[in-house]
Amino acid sequence: VTALCVCCRSPVMAGGLFAIDKSWFYELGGYDPELGGWGGENFELSFKIWMCGGELEEVPCSRVGHVYRKFMPYTLPGGHMSVLRNYARVAEVWLDEYKQYFYARKRVSHLDIGDLSAQHKLRDTLHCHSFKWFMDNVAYDIPRYYPPVEPKPYIYSWLHNPHTNLCLTVSEGQLIGSTCYYDLDHDKGSVNRHQTFSFTWHKDVSQGTQCWDYANTHIKMFVCHKSQGNQWFDYNHISKHVYHVPSGRCVGIQESVYMSDCVEGDISQIWEVSHYNDTLHSQIVNI
Repeated sequence: VTALCVCCRSPVMAGGLFAIDKSWFYELGGYDPELGGWGGENFELSFKIWMCGGELEEVPCSRVGHVYRKFMPYTLPGGHMSVLRNYARVAEVWLDEYKQYFYARKRVSHLDIGDLSAQHKLRDTLHCHSFKWFMDNVAYDIPRYYPPVEPKPYIYSWLHNPHTNLCLTVSEGQLIGSTCYYDLDHDKGSVNRHQTFSFTWHKDVSQGTQCWDYANTHIKMFVCHKSQGNQWFDYNHISKHVYHVPSGRCVGIQESVYMSDCVEGDISQIWEVSHYNDTLHSQIVNI
């Protein structure tokens, strides 16, 4: 138990559940007074703590009560845009050259984020480190799991079984086999979103925000959680098997789509794809 209770360093915190010396909090400038409502303040304070001389630690055996309301008793001026504005202020003050990755994902150029001179002056006064220092010394392992530029899928394709001449298709949250809506010889024809799948760097197979999810019965579509487990699938481009990694079972098709032990040469378990990138696949396997 003692080992589990040892403090561990954390690059950032959730926000509302922390303890800090009052004088140190105000020496850091508290929260940016121009942050509206909520959102972004946890990043701002976390970056300040690390980059300006402190450390942020989690205590696993601590006990904190957090009572959630059933409703929000206030409104945010600007709604969702208020949260994005907060993030943009934090990015401009603390992320240095890394802010490009924030702007690549969030469209905020139309927002007026206000005057930042007081925040820049505070950072100079505190002689804070650069954000590169933070990435190199504190959050050094984060890019491995959350790369600044998200890798492209190593497969973006239909999945065709040559024995049945059917393609995997999503229908009412389930995987079925149906007529392929492509010219399989030339990879032409209208794109059918129900038959197009992405094998992503999260090691899942997705269609938009939905992913294949296997829990020892059959594959269902479920919200992508990006944590592998039930949603961890891979493709063997030599055997042309699609398999669920934790269970080692393969996707097959006869009268219906099924999961079973992988059998080399089983024609019901062979899946052809149109676009496969071996280099990207190798990189993802090593993540």
